[in-house]
Amino acid sequence: VWTRYLLNLEFKHPCLRACGGVDSYILMLFGTGCTILVQSSSVFTSTLTPLVGIGMIHIEKATALTHGANIGTTVTGVLSALSGSNVAKGMTVALEHVFFNTLGTVVWFFVWP
Repeated sequence: VWTRYLLNLEFKHPCLRACGGVDSYILMLFGTGCTILVQSSSVFTSTLTPLVGIGMIHIEKATALTHGANIGTTVTGVLSALSGSNVAKGMTVALEHVFFNTLGTVVWFFVWP
C-alpha cells in the first residue's frame, strides 16, 4: 500500500504543483538513485513496465522515474572512467554522456512535457 503512494507521489498544494510539480522532480531523483544502486537503467525500467501495466504506477509518474533512470545510468560510465588508465580522456567521454542525457531530459521532460 505504501509503495503505491510513494511511487505515485503527488502534492496537492498549488505552489508545489507549479513548474510541472515538485513531485515529478522528486520521483526523477528517486529513479536516478535506484538506477545508481543497480547500475542499470534497463533493469529499473523493466521493473517499472509491469508495475504500470497492473496500474500500480501512473504513466505520468513512470515517465519521471524513467527520465531519472536515464540520468542515473551515466554514473556507471563515470565510475569506469575513474578506474581506467587515462582518467582525463575517460572522464571527458563520461561527462559528455552525463551532459547528453541531462540535456535530453531537460528537452523531453521540462521543455516539452
